Amino acid sequence: MSTKQEKEINNYFLIVDDQEQIATMQAMILIRNGYKNIYTVNSGRKALSMLKQFPIDFIITDWHMPNMSGIELLISIRKNQQYQNIPVLMLTEEMSQEKVIYAIEEGVDGYQEKPFSEKAMLKAIQNIFYKKSHPNALQSQRQRLLCLQLQKKYDEALSLATEILNTSESIDALFVSSECYFYKKQLKRAKAYIQKALKIKQEGKFLNLLGKIYMAEEKPEKAIAYFKKASLMNPLNFNRKIEIGNAYLKLGLMDEASETFSHIKELEPTDLKLYQYGISLS
Repeated sequence: MSTKQEKEINNYFLIVDDQEQIATMQAMILIRNGYKNIYTVNSGRKALSMLKQFPIDFIITDWHMPNMSGIELLISIRKNQQYQNIPVLMLTEEMSQEKVIYAIEEGVDGYQEKPFSEKAMLKAIQNIFYKKSHPNALQSQRQRLLCLQLQKKYDEALSLATEILNTSESIDALFVSSECYFYKKQLKRAKAYIQKALKIKQEGKFLNLLGKIYMAEEKPEKAIAYFKKASLMNPLNFNRKIEIGNAYLKLGLMDEASETFSHIKELEPTDLKLYQYGISLS
């Protein structure tokens, strides 16, 4: 066994699935193929607790879980500088285009539709390990850039983004620059960078950030237009519907706000979302 193979099988896996039988099946697949260190939990909240207690190297999570969904777990991981680089494989019974877009936007490393074969699951894991162990220079810079942003070292992040942009037209560097300037309340610069990014690619998170910039500029009418475009590109993103509803409230358009919030029911929000936004859907 090579040093590389030995290192890979000694990684610590965390399986997150509210169906015990499926979690056990995944664990058995890993065990049969030489992986030794495997934990299983039945909720996203327990997964976050495990991350604080054990050195997890790889997460396999189901999408649909009560209280905290797999996508919410992914978002929480990517927003934590300590865990942001942990590989995440997302599993779901129905991997629609909308789900793929949402998962990619939030930084998933791979996704697998249920039911899946042992061969397919192992291939997905091995592909993720390969990509993580063979980053190119731009990918390494991107990880450093995101880390600086999460640490709120905005000036350092902007300096690195400028360095990257001097050699390539990186969408990630443009987006991070815009976010950093947004957090620094330099809205004109934030807008300039996000508009450059949108000229390269129309992506939901770019449109949503532009909407936030317009809200900060006290221009809710313009903000709504961009929030709606962003929501259409990623219709499963609960937060974007909230952004639209809040913008309507800012304008005093109560009927439109009420209608927007009522549509949230169709997304079957988790308890976590209801708590975050103080919303009652009863």
